[in-house]
Amino acid sequence: MTNTKFPNGIETTDLTMTGDLVVGDDVTVTGDVVATGDVTGSDGVLATLTLGTGGTKITKLKVYSSAQTPAAVAANTAAEQDFTVTGVAATDKILSVVKPTAQAGLGIVGFRVKALNTVAVTFGNFTASEITPTAAQAYVITVLSV
Repeated sequence: MTNTKFPNGIETTDLTMTGDLVVGDDVTVTGDVVATGDVTGSDGVLATLTLGTGGTKITKLKVYSSAQTPAAVAANTAAEQDFTVTGVAATDKILSVVKPTAQAGLGIVGFRVKALNTVAVTFGNFTASEITPTAAQAYVITVLSV
């Protein structure tokens, strides 16, 4: 099916196609959509998404921007610090934490959801001196819900 417009009011529980599906605003899917081509649109919301055969159902993928002022990290050590990130659920998985600027000898070596609205980020200091991460930076945190 290519370049086909459905008139208002047509509903289907399953749609299988081999071409491209382009959708506009306010499209609600209540059944399965199986596509071997591209599915594009704007402001599309799916209840769940499964990629590939046997994949895990994904219920949310969200990117947060969170201004943080981490504490100093002692020389030659790793230290976990808590970031408040409103909206992160205790069961979410963190895919990445990106510090907006690089600092010599300092790296993010781990991250996890610690509790509701709390992301724990582990900084590694690979120098002989204490390093304080730059204050008031907006960290980009990508979160997955399954």
